[in-house]
Amino acid sequence: TEIYTLSLHDALPISDGRDLWVSVFGDNAVAKVEPRTRQVIARVKVCSGPQGLAYSEGQLWVACTNSGQLADISPQSDHVVRRIDYGSADAVTRDGASLLVTSDNGPSVAVLDPRSGKLSKKIQLSQGFIGDANADVLAAGGYVWVSSPDEGVLYRISAEAMAR
Repeated sequence: TEIYTLSLHDALPISDGRDLWVSVFGDNAVAKVEPRTRQVIARVKVCSGPQGLAYSEGQLWVACTNSGQLADISPQSDHVVRRIDYGSADAVTRDGASLLVTSDNGPSVAVLDPRSGKLSKKIQLSQGFIGDANADVLAAGGYVWVSSPDEGVLYRISAEAMAR
């Protein structure tokens, strides 16, 4: 096991198949890292509170907790190309051709079409607000799983319910 120090704090990594992308919450940016040299080759000021990252349809998607948006970044130009409003966006993950997005408000989960940028099928899971941790999301085994650490709950939603 090797440990590399990149001088990035509050970091969550993802790969686009070529480079490594890291959200840097405290800097309101994402960093593009060249994995062979471990050098930061680009920093993109993206939003207030970048959190979860997902790669889909050739684009990098960033959930922006503090600014309540999803930001779509072009890895080729290293620029934000569009923003979609989604209050307290926290985690984002790929599920086939769609993305699943959570919000700390509830929590809730919604489906995002990365081609059109349209959100659909928002499901409010609770009436609280996650303040101390993150509402993470995963699609596995025919279900969508959403964590709510403040409640001490793991929600399981059928993939069929998310598709209706």
